[in-house]
Amino acid sequence: LFQMEEGVLVNEARHELQAMHSLEVEELKREENVAKRAGDAMGKFERQVERKFQQSVDGVAPVKVDSQSEDEYWIFDVPIAGQVKILRKRTSTAEVVIGGFLAGCIVELT
Repeated sequence: LFQMEEGVLVNEARHELQAMHSLEVEELKREENVAKRAGDAMGKFERQVERKFQQSVDGVAPVKVDSQSEDEYWIFDVPIAGQVKILRKRTSTAEVVIGGFLAGCIVELT
């Protein structure tokens, strides 16, 4: 009889621990979702600020594309230093490959 009661108590304790573990896992998932949404919102905000900044500077300084890297630069004429290039947008390898492919397609079709 004592062993049966002990077994029941052990099972109840095991079920309680499993329930607590499930609650902890759910809480961690909620925290991860909140962190992900906050990160997504921050990334969106940063892109919007960057876009607005680029539009502002685009109205003041000409944009030139580097022939080697395809990166975009703002060009500023500084009296003592001469021309100063400031990186506007780094061009990824994928953009270069896709752009080259599309340009080749257009040339072949015309």
